[in-house]
Amino acid sequence: MALPSPVRADTNIVTQTLQDGAFLATSPLRLHKEDIPVGIGVLAILGGGFAVDRLTRRNLFLHENDPAAKDLRQYGDVAQFSGLIFGAGFAVHSLATDDQKSKETAWLAAESLGWATGIGGVAKVVVGRERPSMTDDPFQFKMFSSNVSFPSGHTTAAFAAADVFSEQYPTWKVIAPAYVAATAVGFSRLYANQHWVSDVVAGALLGTAVSHTLRKRRHQVDKGWHFTAGPQGIQISRQF
Repeated sequence: MALPSPVRADTNIVTQTLQDGAFLATSPLRLHKEDIPVGIGVLAILGGGFAVDRLTRRNLFLHENDPAAKDLRQYGDVAQFSGLIFGAGFAVHSLATDDQKSKETAWLAAESLGWATGIGGVAKVVVGRERPSMTDDPFQFKMFSSNVSFPSGHTTAAFAAADVFSEQYPTWKVIAPAYVAATAVGFSRLYANQHWVSDVVAGALLGTAVSHTLRKRRHQVDKGWHFTAGPQGIQISRQF
């Protein structure tokens, strides 16, 4: 059964953002048996990334200072903020026309970017993976170090935006360019020798998962445990 957006007039942005963060954190508690194939697929894709890390680095290492690599890197540095850039456009449109879908799209774009990059940033520090520009060994990890290769932050942000716009406007006129642009961001990080393939794959999976989960929260009842934060404190409930 579909529900209206949980963003209500009496719920401020801080409270809503905290509630969404709690929803993301407890998402594993809402997994069902039918989610197992998806989980296996995700692990297989990520494993495939690790399998070709060394080979890809060997072939791209010599090109990291090529003009094309520099141009792609500049593109990636800008395109990672596509969620905010286009989200701002949707925000302006919603203010001018009172269009609720544009308002929701703008909110999702900004929040997805915030939570996805936040989660990715924590993962970077915890994992402590060394960048390919510093080593030819893709399995150099030192937890809680200055090594912050895994996952790719640029790719995380780009795919979070691509998923938001693609799910909000599910037409190939939106889906194709959104994901082509996001994939180009990921490739730019490989070509510039700033990330391993598995870093980029992990970033794409993380960005997509976060934005999909946040949008799902707004459009359907989700069975399982729920943790919400509000003026009355933290509340725990379960939907059956």
